[in-house]
Amino acid sequence: MAHEHGPHICYCPNCSKEVEVEAYVPCNTQTCPLCGTRMRAKETGEYRVSNNKVSATAVSTSTVKTASVPCPVCRYPIPAPSYVGEEVKCAYCGSISTAIEQEGVTIPTPVFTFLIGLGVGILFGPSIWALSQGGSEWMARKARERLG
Repeated sequence: MAHEHGPHICYCPNCSKEVEVEAYVPCNTQTCPLCGTRMRAKETGEYRVSNNKVSATAVSTSTVKTASVPCPVCRYPIPAPSYVGEEVKCAYCGSISTAIEQEGVTIPTPVFTFLIGLGVGILFGPSIWALSQGGSEWMARKARERLG
């Protein structure tokens, strides 16, 4: 899918080399002349077409994450979301994707929450119970029985 671009600057995420390319040349098709890494757009949304008008909008790029997934609109690699509901903006086409369900992204379920509560109760329950008057009396009586 081709996007309308004017002359723009592509950068290498590996060595930070910048290269100016002509109009209609996507940065993700260029490789760095120094290290051979795939280039990325320095500014997103250059001369973006919206409602049959050409508007110049410069949006700062976000930090580059190591894991990436393809953009659902243009298939350009975008940073992988780290949680469900995170919005990720494509550096190439400017579209915003919301993570609904991604492989590896999990939300605690009621069963998981129950198991965590049970484990915490087993670990800290006796010490909390010993702080009460009835619990401390019962523990003292049991200690006297065992010691003789």
